[in-house]
Amino acid sequence: MRLVFDLSSEQNARSFLLKPAQQYGHRLVIQLDKHKTKKKTVKQTHNKQDRDIIIAVDAGHGGEDPGASGANGTNEKTITLQIAKKLAAVINKETGMKAILIRKGDYYVALNKRYKKAREQQADLFVSIHADAFHDPKVHGMSVYILSKKGATSEAAKWLAQSENSSDLVGGVVLEDKDNMLAKVLLDLSQNAAMEASLKSAEKVLSALKRIEKPHKKYVERANFVVLRSPDVPSMLIETAYISNPQEERRLNTREFQQQLANSIKNGIKDYFYQSPPPNTWIANHVKSPKHTVASGDTLGRIAQTYKVPMRELKRLNNKTNNTILVGEILLLPKIIP
Repeated sequence: MRLVFDLSSEQNARSFLLKPAQQYGHRLVIQLDKHKTKKKTVKQTHNKQDRDIIIAVDAGHGGEDPGASGANGTNEKTITLQIAKKLAAVINKETGMKAILIRKGDYYVALNKRYKKAREQQADLFVSIHADAFHDPKVHGMSVYILSKKGATSEAAKWLAQSENSSDLVGGVVLEDKDNMLAKVLLDLSQNAAMEASLKSAEKVLSALKRIEKPHKKYVERANFVVLRSPDVPSMLIETAYISNPQEERRLNTREFQQQLANSIKNGIKDYFYQSPPPNTWIANHVKSPKHTVASGDTLGRIAQTYKVPMRELKRLNNKTNNTILVGEILLLPKIIP
């Protein structure tokens, strides 16, 4: 079959496949966008003093793409948007943090447009919300993913090859006036920094989610998800639960569980940025980071009592599963906000 479109102006054409869902079979979607010759300008907001840390919250699927479906007919796209809105709301209550929603309603956003929207907003972190599915309805638990090395390598090659990307800032640097070798080195540096930050932030989020229930895997997983391929924005994808598990499907439909998920994800994000705040942010400029160096005779309980910190909070901040401490070990204490 050959399709011909007679157009009145120059257009950029992109296509993607959608798997069968409900009454729809296999679908080929073709998107036409007006050709833009004007170069985009990137706003420089990262040098503003006391700026907010920007979190891009992405609700998976949407519109013609319902995502996975539960036994009782729950669509993943509905659940992810509800959780994303709750997550954005609790983030926006935090001083020095601001959330932007990639998808605000029930419509489809192409995968590569999702992380591009985050880059346009100069996001410090990209968080994509999903609800997993498996052919075995007994499988359960939440998971946190970051981009695989293979996915990063293939995306870097594509980024360098596409002329439309050359004028974009990558890691704060314009690549179009650099030779190929220098551009590759700069992109590699930016990607490596983003992937390291992705892992550290994802570990904090997974640690926070573990306090709700046992996760599907005890560690952060890696996969080649398209939405995680931004070259300079730390990114993670969270499978909040298995929608194919009837019990988890019921929980996903409750406000209480959705709010629990939103609060835990926010706490993990907050823990990460309070320990590693970007320069010029309100958190970097105003939140002090007290620490305690373990001395001979110290116990975790005595340290918690001295600083008037709940034992559970002290263990959470330092990712401890038991009360063991070592002489010379540096323990993080709750941040002091003036």
